[in-house]
Amino acid sequence: VLGLFAFDDNVFSAIDSYVAERARTVLAQGGRVVVVAQTDALGPEAENLKLASDRVRSACEVLNVRREAVDVELRPGGRANNASPRGRMLNRSVLLRFKQQ
Repeated sequence: VLGLFAFDDNVFSAIDSYVAERARTVLAQGGRVVVVAQTDALGPEAENLKLASDRVRSACEVLNVRREAVDVELRPGGRANNASPRGRMLNRSVLLRFKQQ
């Protein structure tokens, strides 16, 4: 998990600096990073897609890379259970997957 967001926000409320630094290292070594931007399931899907896309932009700013430098996966509604506060919190996040060359 690169970081978490508040409800309906695209500015990180918490960032894992270790994960951010690891991603920068992978990219510098020619690897690929997949930015997985999630939202909770509250609100219209079109708005959640835009919010997820905005969260990708925020992640790229933290990583100091252009969007074209990363692979992107948008997950409006996330994967965790939206019926619980914990699940919604987990869905308001950006995850990173690393692909080494």
